[in-house]
Amino acid sequence: MLKGLTKEEISWIFYDWANSAYTMTITSTIMGLYFLSSATAALEGRVADAAVTANAYWGFGNSIATIIVALLAPILGTIADYKGKKKMFFNFFLFTGIVSTVALTFVPSHLWFLLLFVYIITAIGFSGANIFYDAFLVDVSQNERMDRVSSLGFALGYIGSTIPFILCMILVVLSQLNIIPMSIETAYRISFMITAAWWLIFSIPIVKNIHHLP
Repeated sequence: MLKGLTKEEISWIFYDWANSAYTMTITSTIMGLYFLSSATAALEGRVADAAVTANAYWGFGNSIATIIVALLAPILGTIADYKGKKKMFFNFFLFTGIVSTVALTFVPSHLWFLLLFVYIITAIGFSGANIFYDAFLVDVSQNERMDRVSSLGFALGYIGSTIPFILCMILVVLSQLNIIPMSIETAYRISFMITAAWWLIFSIPIVKNIHHLP
């Protein structure tokens, strides 16, 4: 499948494998479940419908992250291209996303507002890195090969997202059923670490091998 591709193209493709774990595990499932559970428990008795309020805050958090990235993207993109700083900005957002994902592990569940704040930072890091990741395609591949390289990245992203997601869900379900001696909160926290580790390890090729062309 990767035959005939350059080292740079393969490195670019595997970043989709790396960061899709965040999309599936943090954005779509595990983090959402953890936040809603934590915020609902903390708000119980303080508002009329704690679950609805927690769900509203989760939506607000995602909207805030999206708006921030949307406002920053044109400015950062222009600066990065003009100054040749694409790789610097990519690395900044990449490590912001990974480090803040690790930080989720250490936020006490009852501090739901802080939990949401750290999640927003992870989302900004993830989305910001993606802006510059997409822009790298013109630096790593020729015009006639871009469709193939982009498609392979998209496909591997789907595959890569399922592996850590399945591991994390197994951990959460087994802890919930008391099959393993672990609280469900601990299972959630370990899931954050698994996601961050997967993201970091498979980002090494793009960090090491890809550079912005003048």
